[in-house]
Amino acid sequence: MTKQADIKKKKEQLEKQLKKICNETGRPREKDIVAVVRSAVRRAWMRSPTKLSLLAMSAVHVDDVPKEHLPKRLTKNTKWLYQCGIEGTYHIGSDVEVDHVEGEHSLKSYDDMVGFTKSILDVSWSDLRILSKQAHAIVTYAERYGMTYDEAKREKGVIAIINSGVAKQKEFLKKNGVTPASTIDKRREQIREVINNE
Repeated sequence: MTKQADIKKKKEQLEKQLKKICNETGRPREKDIVAVVRSAVRRAWMRSPTKLSLLAMSAVHVDDVPKEHLPKRLTKNTKWLYQCGIEGTYHIGSDVEVDHVEGEHSLKSYDDMVGFTKSILDVSWSDLRILSKQAHAIVTYAERYGMTYDEAKREKGVIAIINSGVAKQKEFLKKNGVTPASTIDKRREQIREVINNE
């Protein structure tokens, strides 16, 4: 391929990409601008003084945690731990996240930008809590599907077993005295019933 042909091909590829995100005048679509703003706000959240100061104030020295409450992933270099605001368990820093107690606003249009940005960044310590990553995932699931924390925790347990494969599903059911059904949908219901009755 000649240099001119290569340049022409790259230019055509670029034009094709731009047509996906811009109109004929070069103006980006609303949904693409919204995506850029969402990403920028999330990056700003990672450096939020409120978030970082909450983490600093909430750190508990490893020597101040009873041995029976120490996390499994503890290394000899670990000095600080964080207590999950829901479960009460202790975790190393990489196993916790800072959660917005009220959740965040959606960001789907220009009209949502101010509310979304304020709900993420314009917060005080009382608007936040430190959660284990697992607890945070459960809270997010509960908010998304309108469940209580306990309902969402049980449903996430069902999902984990379903995602572990047929052999593990059947093993779980047999271990709990249930004859495994032949279809995944029926096994899911069996697993849900076992977990809900625990």
